[in-house]
Amino acid sequence: MVRIQTVGFIVQKNRILLGMKKKAFGKGYWNGFGGKLRRGETIEESIRREVKEESGLVVREAEKMGVVHCIFKGTPMVVRLHIFKITSFSGQPVESNEMLPKWFNIKQAPIEQMWPGDKKWIKTFLSGEKFEGNIIYGKNNKVISSKIVRVKEFFKKMPRKSMPLTRAALLSKTKTRGLQKRNVRKR
Repeated sequence: MVRIQTVGFIVQKNRILLGMKKKAFGKGYWNGFGGKLRRGETIEESIRREVKEESGLVVREAEKMGVVHCIFKGTPMVVRLHIFKITSFSGQPVESNEMLPKWFNIKQAPIEQMWPGDKKWIKTFLSGEKFEGNIIYGKNNKVISSKIVRVKEFFKKMPRKSMPLTRAALLSKTKTRGLQKRNVRKR
């Protein structure tokens, strides 16, 4: 089962807005604002709705920066996470029942207090580069394997050969070869 989710990070010049997750999945970690895609909703509509619900901000511009497949060992679930950079918004951040927003200087962002998988791609995100990848989680949401690659662009529709969409294929690709090299940007 593949579940589509979005997460957005609000970035202004040298600062980033993060939210301390107050309840449910991810409680106690700093994160961006986001969640599950609703039926009939696009990923762009989802990120706008989630940011508004969790921070009170209205998104004006959001750029898709990454797609990460999260595999949770021992479960049939795969999360396809679409990651957005939000550079234009209106309003002031307010605490919600789910998140406590706080601005950080980008150089002092609490990366070690973020969700374990986010640590694998957040520096690529902050550098302004686009990326795709797979992260496999074990017990207690510990990252046991990951592969993140920089890309020039995202496929509008992912061909089967470039990014596996089944749980078994994702596990196999991440453990053995990582993602197939296509439109990969070299460092």
